Formats: sequence, structure tokens, C-alpha cells
Amino acid sequence: MTDTGGTLIGGRYRLIEPVGRGGMGRVWRGRDETLHREVAVKEILFPAGLDEDQRELLLQRVMREARVAAGLNHPGIITVFDVVEHDGAPVIVMEFVVGTSLAATVRNQGRLAAPRVAEIGLAVLDALSAAHAAGVVHRDLKPDNILLSGNRVVLTDFGIASIADATMSLTSTGTLLGTPAYMAPEQLDGKPATPASDLWSLGATLHTAVEGEAPFAADTLTALYVAILTQPPRPSRFAGPLSPALLGLLVKDPGLRLTAEQTARTLAAAARPAPAAPPAPPVPAHHGTVRDAAPAPSVPPAPLAPPPFPATPPALPTAVPAQAPAQDQVQTPAPVPVQSQGEAQDARVDAPSRFQLQAPSPVPQPVPQPVPVDTPNPYVSPAPFPNPYATPLPPVLTTPPPAVAPGGPGRRRRMLLFGALGVLAAVVPASVLVVNLLEHRKDPGGGGGGGGSSASPSPSSSHDGGGRTTTTAAYNAAVGQVLNPSDEKGGTLRLGTYTDLDSLDPARSYYGSAWNFQRLYARTLFTYDGKPGQAGTVVVPDLAAAAPDVSADGRTYTVRLRSGLKFEDGTPITARDVKYGIERSFDQDLLFGGSTLLAEQLDQGQGYKGPYSDGDPAGLGLKSVRTPDDLTLVFTLAKPNADFPYLLTGGATAPVPKAADTRDKYAEKPVSSGPYKFRSVQVGKSYELERNPAWSQAGDPLRKALPDRIRLTVSTSADDVDAQLLSGELDLDLSQGGLQAAARAKVLADSGLKANVDDPATGTLRYVAIVPAVAPFDNQHCRNAVLYAADTTALQTARGGPETGEPTGSMLVPTVSGWDDYDPYGLKDGKPDQARARSELAACGKPDGFAVTLAVRANNPKEQAAAQALQNSLKAVGITVTIDAFDITKLSSTVGSPSTVKSKGYGLIMSGWAADYPSGGVFLQDLTDGRRIRDTGNFNMPGINDPEVNGWFDQAAVQGDRTKAADLYRKINHKVTDGAYYLPYLVNHALNYRNPRLTNVYVTDAYGGVDLQALGVSDGR
Repeated sequence: MTDTGGTLIGGRYRLIEPVGRGGMGRVWRGRDETLHREVAVKEILFPAGLDEDQRELLLQRVMREARVAAGLNHPGIITVFDVVEHDGAPVIVMEFVVGTSLAATVRNQGRLAAPRVAEIGLAVLDALSAAHAAGVVHRDLKPDNILLSGNRVVLTDFGIASIADATMSLTSTGTLLGTPAYMAPEQLDGKPATPASDLWSLGATLHTAVEGEAPFAADTLTALYVAILTQPPRPSRFAGPLSPALLGLLVKDPGLRLTAEQTARTLAAAARPAPAAPPAPPVPAHHGTVRDAAPAPSVPPAPLAPPPFPATPPALPTAVPAQAPAQDQVQTPAPVPVQSQGEAQDARVDAPSRFQLQAPSPVPQPVPQPVPVDTPNPYVSPAPFPNPYATPLPPVLTTPPPAVAPGGPGRRRRMLLFGALGVLAAVVPASVLVVNLLEHRKDPGGGGGGGGSSASPSPSSSHDGGGRTTTTAAYNAAVGQVLNPSDEKGGTLRLGTYTDLDSLDPARSYYGSAWNFQRLYARTLFTYDGKPGQAGTVVVPDLAAAAPDVSADGRTYTVRLRSGLKFEDGTPITARDVKYGIERSFDQDLLFGGSTLLAEQLDQGQGYKGPYSDGDPAGLGLKSVRTPDDLTLVFTLAKPNADFPYLLTGGATAPVPKAADTRDKYAEKPVSSGPYKFRSVQVGKSYELERNPAWSQAGDPLRKALPDRIRLTVSTSADDVDAQLLSGELDLDLSQGGLQAAARAKVLADSGLKANVDDPATGTLRYVAIVPAVAPFDNQHCRNAVLYAADTTALQTARGGPETGEPTGSMLVPTVSGWDDYDPYGLKDGKPDQARARSELAACGKPDGFAVTLAVRANNPKEQAAAQALQNSLKAVGITVTIDAFDITKLSSTVGSPSTVKSKGYGLIMSGWAADYPSGGVFLQDLTDGRRIRDTGNFNMPGINDPEVNGWFDQAAVQGDRTKAADLYRKINHKVTDGAYYLPYLVNHALNYRNPRLTNVYVTDAYGGVDLQALGVSDGR
């Protein structure tokens, strides 16, 4: 065909004007002279150099495929009216849609909001599903082939689609059909296109729409092929709740890629607003006591002292660099399931707390966050929740199992990992359902806690970790003490990471690693103390001059700022700047991604949407926060909340000057209030910080700011980060999620290298839920039998050995308040007690054992291995275990649904958990409070609904005395553990390498990893 209008095709289709051209065809606006309607006419252009036989084969194939496409009847697929031959080439006649392509929309308007992109994705996915059901694979899905016409989303260009069961291939000539930037890795590798290939292309297309750029780019076609085949996609900066879908679709292995059904749920979660979650319980300090099962007396709401704060700001030891604990542990959202990016090609999921990517209940978030994951924006769940179990659970046995001598004081760990960008997560309570976070360092999640490895004791075993120092490099030398203390300034701190920071905007970040990094340039109202171990979890003033003044009813917090604080340009930091920073976090349409816990506490029915849409003529903004003068903020709560000081450590309380607020672009150059400011920002590549001349040491007693510069490099792979660490090119992995297998083996085999690693506990608990709603577990003796028969050493080995964690005996980890190393079933001994297990089987009327189904996540090798280890140990006493793997994307509706659990007979469910901040209440409530049981997205899988346990949570929530609150959490832990509702078997660890030149190195329980802001370098380089 020529470019001259008027040509008649097939005797009835008159060409009017060309409207577009692609790699495989040219499209004209035309007119059907028979039916007198406007049509689109597409001429298929064959590759040059074909001989006659090849051309004939291609013609027949395209004609056949076009006729199949014409049989597709779906509102989201452009209607094919006819297919004819003209001048030896096929011509497809279609409906003429008036609209703009997605590609043109992004070019002209810029990137689209994540919810809108999710809606587009759902429409395209529905169309693809219809095509796939008919046996048609699109093969060339890209932004140019998606038309936006009013509310209609139309998928076009099935002209070169391949029939799934066809025997001939259009690429048999070696010609690559399609647009490489949006083609799945397997297509580029010469394999046939499949429905999974279309889903990868959908992920690449949605990435372009929400980020404004394709997930892969290169200067040459060869380099582009290599990038798609071997490299991770560009980090998502603006995807927010859409991130799980992008990560799950852009998996290189089609067998591990999200299915259409999984994609639909993930996109649906991103397209709709998230519900809000209840406030977390109070955060007491670590306190150990003996077992006390007696009910606590009712405690009326009493005046609240600010429990997380010391009576007076503690003086920092001269040998330890002053530091502010990271926002990491404070502003976390409620618990969230996450999935590992490493093990299941998802996102590392074993991440506690807010490091997970979270999505609403129908879709499990990552990773997550989170992390885990084992995913970022926390979607909270409503409370209280009715108990879905038909009958109440049986009470705990009046004669509990004999207590086993504790296995010694456990090392402190933090409950939060450094972050997990979870591929998928489900709902958001105040802790985190760990799905796989620490398994592989695929995102900034993970990180260890203040605890050392059980394989090799820490050089220091003190719990407070507040004052000891050492200059001797050794395994775990930075656990519980400060390694290489120094006040020497100078040099460049070199950090590396495999996955980019989720955001430099403190209000939008959700990775723990990002929070740790932000303390270098963004100060918050309060923060964590700069000390190793559990001492680092104490909340201390940062921008604030002192602990808040709390009213007698516990509802009003008055905070005074330090005087003389300045932004990097020298302008004063005022209370209004802090309030404005908090107000920004309310705009979840534009500034999504960060924690919403503080906003949930402060909205109180106002329905505040942030400063950009604030219509208040008086400009008062958020009503629950007042600024009576330049240095005072007054927070008014709807009801007392002992955890509120933890929320004031979050990134939302970092000051933002209104005049410099560039809204969703603020992350490109945030204004510094800390000791460093940005020298350069290259998203996805590197970040460099230099000293902030407006910062004053006198106004910041926590930070010493030793390096002259700090450089963060985003590497190409986790193994590459490890290689640079061991070669000395990098000083520390930002994520601190653990060395990869090759590097791990190398350092453990070399005593010199091993002296430069720490294996702190992460605060993540691995456990198996035992469900009384599934017989015979309605009898506690049968539940007891499982605990006594479990071989916890075998479970530890299955997950990777001693460096990956240590056996534990109860449902609290050492980083949270209320932990006391309780171990009534002897689980820390690491050996099964088969005689006692058989005795319990006889007591429950099952002397020969019984059969049970164990639910475990699919595509999670470590969890699968642990499930097999448990299966073997239970078989030894006659308990036959059938392992049933479920899809992580169905977590909310399978193991998270009590009715599904009961109908499927899931008597055992393997999972993991971690808390958002160091409170036993935050850790336990979603696992054990009967009022939080949900119909879907449930985390209290055993269905525990004990009025005494529920009441203890209520008492702790208004308890102003941290020690008394910790006692209540201890009672809860003991009662739940005694009841054998859970088999806790491992507290995770992460093996991390530190460069010998680092100074002031210590693991803090506030992050479960090395405190970045305290670090210096010894060589001045």
C-alpha cells in the first residue's frame, strides 16, 4: 500500500489517512463502504529478506491468527471485523477507537498515579485472560497497544499474536517479533511466547505508566537484551501499593511469575483505598520475671508518664558515639505478611515490622514488605474482629507441662528488620507476618538484632549493652558492645545495597534500611538512643529538647523543640515545619508509601487529606496538632496510647519547609535538618552526602557525624555487594540482610574473614500455629505432643544452620518487652522428647498417633525444608503429616481465613512474625487477641479468644509504667505458650560483614543491625 489515501482494500474498505505505524504494521483510518462506518485498517509488514516459501508460511499463519483474534469478543479487546489479503500481505480491519494510547498519555502527561495504573492493569488483564482462554497469546503487549478511550481501556494489535497450540512459529526465521523493551526474558531467549510472557509484558507496561520510564533501558539493543535477561528492573519510586504487582510480574522465571489470578488480586488491592488499622498496644521496656499465671487486677486508666522515655536524657558515654536511634522502629504499621524475593523469586520476606510492602487483605503484600516478603504503604485493618470459630477454644490445661530450665539469657535482638520489599502482602496489623525476608538479600529488608549467634557467643553478653567497648575484631564483636570506638573525623563511609531505597522523603519511606539511612540527613522529634543492644531501643529527644510533657489523662503531649535548629540553607526549624511534615503524610494519594500509624492516631475523624487539598480558610490544618509558638507542638489524642512516643520517632515528624516542598518530587532533593546534606542523587545508581554546614553539634548530642562524606552505591546483585564487601571496596551492606550463600561459606571457612562478621538476631520468630478448630487439636494433650516431638535442631538445620537462627521456647523474642526466656516444653534444648510426646498422645486418646495437614507457603524452599523436617520428627511418634503448599498470594483467603483453615483441615500452619517496635504487646496482640480475629487476613490462626488475655492487653494499653506493662505481656506470653497454641522454633539471625576500617560499630536492637549514624572510618579515606 502507498501512503496515498483513497485506496480500496478487499473491495470495500477505503483508506482515508495513516494514523500510526509499528514494528509489525501500519494502521490507517478507513471507511467500510458497505456498512458506512469508520474502521481501522492494519497492514501487516513482513520482515525484509524473506523468500517466497517463508513469506507464504507467514501469510497463512498471520491470516489464521487474525481470524482467531476476530473471534475474541470482549469489551477490552478491539473488535476485529475482517481479515483480507492485499498485495500479498494480510490486512486486518478493526473497529476505529477514538482515544489516546497509554504510551502517548505518559509522554504528554507524565507518569500516572498508582491507583489509576492499577485500574488500567485490571482492565488489560481481563482482556488478556479472555484471549488466553481462547488460546491466543498477544506477544507484543506494550503501552502503544493500549488505548484509553474515556472510561474504556482497549487492548489492540492481536495481529501478530501466536496461537498457544500452534505448531509453527513466526520466529522460525530468526526474526524477533515484538518490542524488545516489553518482551519477556524467555521470548528474548528464543522460547515460545506464552500467557506468562504476556503477564511479564503487562508488568513492564504498568511500570512505564506509573514510573514514567520502562523497567529496563540501555544504549544498544544488545545491552537491552542483556539487562532484561540478567539484571533486576529499575527500582519503583512512585509505584507504592502497585509495587507488589510489578515485582511479581517482572520475575524472570515464568514459573515463578504471578499468575493472572494472583495479579488480579494484587492490582485490585492497589486500585482501592486501604482500610485503617487499630492503634498498637503500649511499648514497655525489657523486663524478666518468673512465670506468673495469676490474673492481673483490673487497672483503670491512670495518668500516663511517657513510658518510652528515660526520666532525663541519658548522658552518652564518651567512648560511644552519640546517636539517634532510627525511625525504623517507631512509626511502623500494624503487622503485615510479606514474601521473600530471594527464595521464591519474590522479595525477601522475613522482615519484621514496617519494612514490608503491605497490601489490603485480599492480597498478601511484601517486602515487604517488606520485606519478608518474605513488602510499603501499611494498610491497616479494622478492629475489633468477631471470632469466626463456631465454638470457643478449650481452656489451657489446669496442670501445665513441666517447666524446663531456661537455656540461659538470650541475646537481645530487635524486632524490626531493616526492611523488606515484599512482592505480596496481605493486611496490616502492628507486627509483621514474615513470609520470607531474611532468606535472600533481594531488597532492603532484613537486618539482625542486637543478639549474637548461638553458634559462637558474643564477646560481650550484657543485656543493656550500654557501655562496653572493644578494639579486638572477632566474630560478633559488634554485638552488645562498641567495636573500635573513636572520635576521629574524616574520610568517606562507603555503603552498598542491591535494592534501591524506596524513598528519600522521610514521609514516604517504609524500608528499615531507608529509615536508618535517613537519620544522617533528617532529624525527627524523637529517636532511639545511640547505644548497642537493648539500650538502643530507648526513645530519646532529637529535635525535641526533652521528653514530652504528658497531661494527667494521658491524652495531651506537649513537645518543646531545641532552640537554634536550622535547615541546610540556614533558615530556622520551627514547630510549624514539623507540623507541616506530619500533615504531608496524610496525603496518601500523592505521598503514599510511608507509615500511616501516626496519621491514624491524629486524624480523629477530621478526614484530613493533607496540606495540598486543605480548604480551611484559616489554614489551621490538622486540628489535633497545634503550634502555639515557634518552638512548641501540642498533640491531642482521642484516647491514651502508651505507644505514642514511638510514633513520634517516625519520618513523618521530620521537618519540611513549606517553601521547599516539591510534593511528590521532594524525594529528589530533600532539605536536610541533620549533619549531612545531599551532594548528588542518582536514583537507582548512587547517592552521596556531604557535611551540612548549618548543622550544629551543640544542638544534636546524639550524632558525632564522623565521616566527611557518605556514599551509597546501588549494585547489580546481592552477590556483587558481597564481593565488594570482602574486597574492601564497600564498608557495609545497607540492608544487613545477611551474606549470600557463596560469601557466607567463604567467611565462615576463613578465621580472618570470620572476625569481621556479626550474626545478630533479627527479631523475627519462626513458628507453627496449632489450630484447635481442627481435631484432634481441640485436645491440648494432642497439641502438647507436637511440641514435645518437634526436633528444633532439625528445623534449624533445614533453614540453613546455626547462623540462620537459634531455637526458642516461647512466643516472644528477646528484643521486646516482656521476654524472659520462657521455655516450658524444652524447645531450646534442640532435641525431641519422644517419650513425653507419646505420653501426651495417650492422654489425648490417640496412643497410635493421628494424621494432620501442615500448610506451608509454596515456592519457599527454606520453609518447605523446615516442613519436611517437622514431618519427619512427628512421624517418629506416630503423627502423620501431609504437607499442603499454598500460594502466598492466597495467604489472606487460605491460612488467613478461619473457615478455610477448618474446611481444609489445616491443623498446623507454618509461618513467621516480627514486631514494629520493641513492645511485647505489638508483637503478641494480632497473634493472640481474640478480638482481632478476622474472616480473612487473620493472623491469630489458632483462634485464641481468652477473655483474660484480651483484658491484659487492655490494661497494658493504658499502663504508664513500662515495667508493669512488660509484666502483662509476660503473662500473656506464658499463658499462650502453656496452651500449646503455637510451636515456636527459631529466632532468625543474619550474618553480616563489616569492613575492618569501620569505627564505632555496634548492633542496636532498635534496628537489628549496625547503627549507621554512629559509624566512622579509621584511615581517613
